[in-house]
Amino acid sequence: MSDLSRLAPTNEDPPARQAVQRLKREMIAIVLGQIVAATAMLWILARFWPRPLLALWALVTTGALLHIWSLTWRQLPSHRPAANKPLLDTLGPGNILSLVRAWLLAAVAGFILTPWPPATWAWLPAAFFTLAVILGYAARKSGTHSALGEFLDMELDGLGMLIGVSVAIHLGTLPVWFIVVGLARYVFSTGLHWRERRQLPIRALGPSKLRRILAGMQMGFLSVALWPIVDIRIMGVVGLVFAVPYLVVFGRDWLVVSARLELDSPTYTRWQAAAQRVFMGGMPLVARVIGGLALITVLWQEISQFDSTVAAFAAAGYPAAAWLLGLFVLIQMVGLPLLALGVAGRVVALALLVPLGFTTLTSIAGPAHILALLACVYVLVFGSGQRALWQPEEAWLQSRAGES
Repeated sequence: MSDLSRLAPTNEDPPARQAVQRLKREMIAIVLGQIVAATAMLWILARFWPRPLLALWALVTTGALLHIWSLTWRQLPSHRPAANKPLLDTLGPGNILSLVRAWLLAAVAGFILTPWPPATWAWLPAAFFTLAVILGYAARKSGTHSALGEFLDMELDGLGMLIGVSVAIHLGTLPVWFIVVGLARYVFSTGLHWRERRQLPIRALGPSKLRRILAGMQMGFLSVALWPIVDIRIMGVVGLVFAVPYLVVFGRDWLVVSARLELDSPTYTRWQAAAQRVFMGGMPLVARVIGGLALITVLWQEISQFDSTVAAFAAAGYPAAAWLLGLFVLIQMVGLPLLALGVAGRVVALALLVPLGFTTLTSIAGPAHILALLACVYVLVFGSGQRALWQPEEAWLQSRAGES
């Protein structure tokens, strides 16, 4: 942002001024469209909410939209593929998708002061947040690259994390302590600004494979955390597996940018190698073994007590309970040997989390379900580790979601 004045059009740059005017007109059209969408959303919510709740939703959503609009408006002069390239005169599909994503996040933010909507409408926050995550991927995949796009991507990543955590805490699906995850980026940025004002040394932060992976998985976890059927006790335990490494990486990054840690120092290199051997090598192997044994117990219980398990599914409100349990048993039977052997471990763990997650919410859930669930979450976050037979998903995870 410090070089915006250099990027802004001047009196001697008529094409740039004209491009900015076209960008502003396009932005105004998008803003008007989002106002119409917010009005339509209010009309839907008015079917079951009284006016005070509608006012709360509108107030927070409008505040979030104004914040995003003002940031985007000020950044329009940076819409160039590079500093020495001409200003682009259209936002492009990537930025338009990002602004749709921004509207969805603002709509989710509106639920931060309201109760759950009734019946199936309670899935709105989760649906909007999940769609916003998908659009973030699509925006990066669109092929439109500019300083404006990068700025929107970073801002919406941080804002989305804070909104998702805050709404989940308010609605009672995440414990209060999880707010540190939502605030991590803003605390980090505030610390950087404080060091800048005091003219303290700030070092560049290089790319990190683990940082990208953990950030993407955190957004996926928040999508599930906004489900109206999840249990805060289970989400609190599972959330630790996602939150702790995420916050540890933030702490390491702060030590790097504040010139307290040299990533190429022998001491750090040794500690990093040791941590990788334990947490990304040995522990995933242990998790696969424990998860496999726990899944055997789970399958035995579900098959030997099929009728009572179906009754528990029906009591939880699951449709076609017998067919659903049969599907869950099939997924777990296929996934068990693949998880134990480390064949596409992260993908298999993600697939197994669906039946395990839903079954854990029923009355039949026991220690084996919890152990299998936690084991799959660990493998999803840290990989298959040692003695894994095949890990094709690791190559995809090396690059940020949506980037080639």
